[in-house]
Amino acid sequence: MRLEPISLASKSGVLSLDLEYDYGGQGLAALHRFDELVCWLQQRHLVATIFVEGRVLRHHPGIVDTLKALALNGFDVAMHCFDHTKVADDFEDLKRGQALFSEALGRPPLGYRASDFRFSKTLVFDLMMLGFAWDSSVLPARFGIGALNDRAM
Repeated sequence: MRLEPISLASKSGVLSLDLEYDYGGQGLAALHRFDELVCWLQQRHLVATIFVEGRVLRHHPGIVDTLKALALNGFDVAMHCFDHTKVADDFEDLKRGQALFSEALGRPPLGYRASDFRFSKTLVFDLMMLGFAWDSSVLPARFGIGALNDRAM
């Protein structure tokens, strides 16, 4: 695969967020402020890619209507890990998350972001086997969590 550069007519930025329980746990403070964030974005005519954790879809079905409405208004809704309390999704977690996402949102997820930006050959293979179109599990960093280095691939 060869990546081609693109040019944009105006200055642009990319915004993504992970819709999950408070980092790695069970807390709900961030989820309770999701509607507030959506309102803030919409007031500024901004869109984002939202990666939704499987547990959120399972335990908070009310948020699904918001995600569907956002998808109809230019937001990209994609799959985050199935369970952020685990180190990484295995193939079965990916399948379970994909099925839950498809059932909730009425379409399969095209994109995926792993927990803690855990990127590996196995993950890429599993995502390809399940029909995902793209992955956002690499954090552009030289060091630390998510850093892409020679060991990752």
